[in-house]
Amino acid sequence: MLILAGTYPGTSDIQPFVVTSNDVTSGHSNDLSPLLAHGTKVYSTVTCLNGAGCHSTAYSDGVTILTKAPNATLAYTTLSSPDMTQYDIILGYIPSNRFTLLWSGFAECADTPLQYEVRVTNSTGSVDNGDWTNVGYIRELTLNDIVLPSNQSHVIEVRAVNMGGISSEPIRTQFTILTTPPLDNGKKSLFHCLIFNL
Repeated sequence: MLILAGTYPGTSDIQPFVVTSNDVTSGHSNDLSPLLAHGTKVYSTVTCLNGAGCHSTAYSDGVTILTKAPNATLAYTTLSSPDMTQYDIILGYIPSNRFTLLWSGFAECADTPLQYEVRVTNSTGSVDNGDWTNVGYIRELTLNDIVLPSNQSHVIEVRAVNMGGISSEPIRTQFTILTTPPLDNGKKSLFHCLIFNL
């Protein structure tokens, strides 16, 4: 039996093995970690030969080696609420406990999907809604009637998790649920001044 490990099906550029055991189910293992860099896709090729010199070959679908966390350097979040139009918008404040969180920019090896985890903490660092919650492959999450104290600062965190179970550094967005609308003192809001350049 001949076993090849390579970066393409049928190649042995990583390492070849020869297994002489008559037990074809015995398998074979070897420590290839020094030869495999993060992001390398590895294919196995197995060729079996009989006493007459005939052979058959099978190829694996390939696996990607993941040894590093996803990159969060360019990751960002956007937080919005469907009720924001009711009030003057103050940066970092939302007027209800219904909001939508979007995120993007986490980087990983090509063809390697990422899952995401989300949690909410408060300004003291303690967790408001339990530990990290895996939300799958989505990059948008709508939270309705989330139970958080009003007029207090909260932080929503997002991190990416690769198929090797390695998590990125989290990105954070701070917000305050402001259920009382700002007072109208007859002056233009900072938001209007910025948007309309008044």
